Amino acid sequence: MTDRKDATTRDQPVVHDRGARDTHSSEVTTLASRPVKRSFSIAGHRTSISLEAAFWEAFRELCEADGVAMAQRLAEIDRARGDQSGLSGAVRVWVLARYRNAGGP
Repeated sequence: MTDRKDATTRDQPVVHDRGARDTHSSEVTTLASRPVKRSFSIAGHRTSISLEAAFWEAFRELCEADGVAMAQRLAEIDRARGDQSGLSGAVRVWVLARYRNAGGP
C-alpha cells in the first residue's frame, strides 16, 4: 500500500520558506530569497535599496549589457521615479519593463 502523501508529492519540487537553499531547483531558491540590502551613493548622498537576488542579478546583467555602472543606472531611475514610488520598487519595475520590452540583456 502506498502512502497517499508520498504518491502526491513525489514529483513536485520542494519549496521552503525564508529563502532556504535545500530545494530541487535553483530557480525556486532564487524566487524564495529574502531581499538583500546594498548601499550606493546617488547625487552625493548615500542610500540603500533592498532587492531579491533575482532582481539584483537581472539589474546587474542589464547594466553590464548597456555598459553602464549600476550606481549610474540607479541615479537615472531615481531621477525618473518622482515621488510616486520607493527606489527599490522603481528598480524592480525598471527591470521588469526591460525584460518585457526587449527580452532581457
